[in-house]
Amino acid sequence: MMWAVINKLFAINPVLLYEEAKSKRNVWFSTTEASKHYKKIAEGLYYCPSRSSTWNKMAILKNLFRLYQIDEDDLQFGLKPIKQ
Repeated sequence: MMWAVINKLFAINPVLLYEEAKSKRNVWFSTTEASKHYKKIAEGLYYCPSRSSTWNKMAILKNLFRLYQIDEDDLQFGLKPIKQ
């Protein structure tokens, strides 16, 4: 889910993610592939996926939505029923 959101936001305005990656307060995006676990978004832009808590993932999403000036209430989740 995180990967899909990041790619959709990148498609809207890639400059914002590049600026975020260069920011000193940022820890989730990078302009260099510092680890083999980083996922490449585009040339010179990487996302550091994490096994972090849902709380941290929500914080990342809120930060991205603020960066893109999107109301966080626009993010919706759907649950699929478990097949037995």
